[in-house]
Amino acid sequence: MMINGTETVETSEHDLWVQKFWIWVFIIWFCTNVLFILILWPFRDWSDFL
Repeated sequence: MMINGTETVETSEHDLWVQKFWIWVFIIWFCTNVLFILILWPFRDWSDFL
């Protein structure tokens, strides 16, 4: 992982926590997008966006 331009050879607990944090952020972001689309799909005319 690149931190401030320097690459840390050994992964500390903080680095592992940061990786887990960003993985969870991506998962939550992805799930919210899917739910957003599924909820709005019947109420939206998608031909306007295509």
